[in-house]
Amino acid sequence: MKLLIARLVAQSAITVLFVLSIGALAPAQQMIGAKAGLIPFVRGQVFLDGKSLRITRNDYAQMNNGQILSTKQGRAELLLSSGAYLRIGENGSLRMVRNSLDGTQLTLERGSALIEVVEKIKANPISINSSATVIEIKNPGLYRLDSNPSELRVYGGDALAYSRSNKTKVKEGSSIRLDGDFAHSAFDPNVADALHLWAAERSFAVFVANPKNRNLSSWRPVGLGELKSTSYRMRFHTNTAWIRNWQIQDMKKEAREEKEQEKLVKDQLERIKREAEIQENADRKKSQRTSDSSQRFQ
Repeated sequence: MKLLIARLVAQSAITVLFVLSIGALAPAQQMIGAKAGLIPFVRGQVFLDGKSLRITRNDYAQMNNGQILSTKQGRAELLLSSGAYLRIGENGSLRMVRNSLDGTQLTLERGSALIEVVEKIKANPISINSSATVIEIKNPGLYRLDSNPSELRVYGGDALAYSRSNKTKVKEGSSIRLDGDFAHSAFDPNVADALHLWAAERSFAVFVANPKNRNLSSWRPVGLGELKSTSYRMRFHTNTAWIRNWQIQDMKKEAREEKEQEKLVKDQLERIKREAEIQENADRKKSQRTSDSSQRFQ
């Protein structure tokens, strides 16, 4: 059942202790090697090729080509690159087709998944098959795929969808049915379900635990002890001192940039002034030479 985000947030306020408890698993998310498909976090009933999957603290599992990750009353998170995460919900099934970092390919066989990309993918785009459609994702943003009904929603960024007969670019705020003619329609990004809330919690935990992604993530401070994601359209609370320190650092950075800009403008004005003085001196000398020549002819 879908609920308004405001209602979900009111019922599920996150404290810093909770964030740190789930964020403790983030080191595994930084262990990107030569393959995509690391599984750093699972909750509830999750299976890899039919075998129950458990991820211990600071550990992870590797999803290999041809393997199927499935869930019952559970959820799982996949790390597709250093800045791309796929989070699959309950009663889902996902097959790994190709786990290469230079061209990851997956098939969503059942259920729903949210794909969050926090930095532009430099290699080939992430490719996800759903129904008879291929979805390619390369740019930062938040994307949702559902198998029943088969649908793509773009909360932020843009994605390319194509089948044998159709091809379209889906931009922020648009959704398309994947089993039809790709007709675009708008959706309300402020409506969320349990998967959306859980994915936002995971995104926030990774954001807090991994300083490397802070300038790339969609999470930004909006008040005392509060941050908001422009992708998830959600607000969470964390340690006030931590946010204040981050805001101070941002203010210092902006002050440095303003000072550098002022110096550039000042230097440019000085250069223009020097060039004007040089031109003025040249004109004066030219005028003097012309005057001297006229006097000699007289």
